[in-house]
Amino acid sequence: MTRLNSTMGMLLLGLAGLLSACGAGGSPEGSLQITLSAPGGVTPRVLVLGPNNFRQTLSASTTLSPLAAGNYYLLPQSVRRTGGTTTDTAFSADPQTVAVNGSASANVSYAQAPGSGKLWTGLSFINEGTPLLLGFDAGDLASSSTALSASARLGQDASVDSPQDIAFDAGGNLWVASFRQNRLVQYSVSQLGSRDPALRPLRVLSSPDLDGPWGLAFDGEGGLWVSGGGKVVYFSAHTLAAATNSLRADRTLRGFSSPAGLAFDSTGNLWVADSATSRSQVLGFAPSKIAGSGSPTPDFSLTGGSATSPIAPQGLAFDASGNLWVSTIGWLFRYPKARLGNTAAQPDIQLQTDTPSFLFGAMAFDNGGNLWVTDFNGSQNLILMYAPAAQRPGLGQQVRPTRSFSGPDLSRAPYGLAFNLAPSGLPLR
Repeated sequence: MTRLNSTMGMLLLGLAGLLSACGAGGSPEGSLQITLSAPGGVTPRVLVLGPNNFRQTLSASTTLSPLAAGNYYLLPQSVRRTGGTTTDTAFSADPQTVAVNGSASANVSYAQAPGSGKLWTGLSFINEGTPLLLGFDAGDLASSSTALSASARLGQDASVDSPQDIAFDAGGNLWVASFRQNRLVQYSVSQLGSRDPALRPLRVLSSPDLDGPWGLAFDGEGGLWVSGGGKVVYFSAHTLAAATNSLRADRTLRGFSSPAGLAFDSTGNLWVADSATSRSQVLGFAPSKIAGSGSPTPDFSLTGGSATSPIAPQGLAFDASGNLWVSTIGWLFRYPKARLGNTAAQPDIQLQTDTPSFLFGAMAFDNGGNLWVTDFNGSQNLILMYAPAAQRPGLGQQVRPTRSFSGPDLSRAPYGLAFNLAPSGLPLR
């Protein structure tokens, strides 16, 4: 009996020692030293997930202790550095998995996300072996030179054929409406830093629901809306994420003549530029009207111009005040936010260049409220910028653009236009 008691005592002492070395749940305790580094003006944001539902967000270097043994997942969140006069810049870091069983360490280093801090455009023409997707640095846009030289050139791959429009999703991936190929093309964030213009895109997605994709717009839930062929189709974020080669639309909206530009406002209304000459108007649909397929009745309908000069809308963009801008053949129209609910609303600004213009196209606003717009007149391909003071000339007045850019890189007519990153709050979500 004495011998048995001695053995039991040793077992109990061993068990007590083991328990003292365990954390909650019976796992051995450990620590994880995490060192975060980032350029000046950038505050990291790293989500740490681990055993026992461990979850913590870090913005500075620290040591996490005590921790249950197991794998910990470091998920850096993309952050933006603000303060640029033209565009913000995104910074990101690679995710990591760290095994903790005792003391462990990890270094998370943030760097500029490729493709950010630039103005991107697509040159709408059949592919002839020249890059059709161009990225221009913010510094070049602010310089005194009027000849733009792209710092990023993509789209020489045959998948990108007549990129009618471009858009960035919330993760910074570039999406392209390849009009002639009748496909959607996606470039990942990492690919936007490539110096190979013939780089194959991450994904080239076909769909029986596409009919000459023309306009692109992402909604607040990450879904992609695509216009073209008399309809607007919707692909949910889940559908986009799961696709490998082909897509099926989650919804289809019909009843349009020739839908072109798309845009969402701050309350989730979808606006569609219906550009057919027999029905030149901009239509607005409340979220409830686009929650399913069908031919919804517009909640808003804007005509503008005059009976002899219909607006023939092409592109749409909202400014920081919620005013809707519409590009047309030769004119830029602004509809004030307060009038958008009036079906008989007229624009309060009609902006025309003081030089011959064939067609205004895509538009984008920068951090300073400057309006950027593509323009081509058959002999010259341009990107124009209108400073806020130049955006208010009054009805029917011609005004000289604040800046006018050309250059050998703009060898074809520019159509799509998007800042990466768009100003905070734009596009309005």
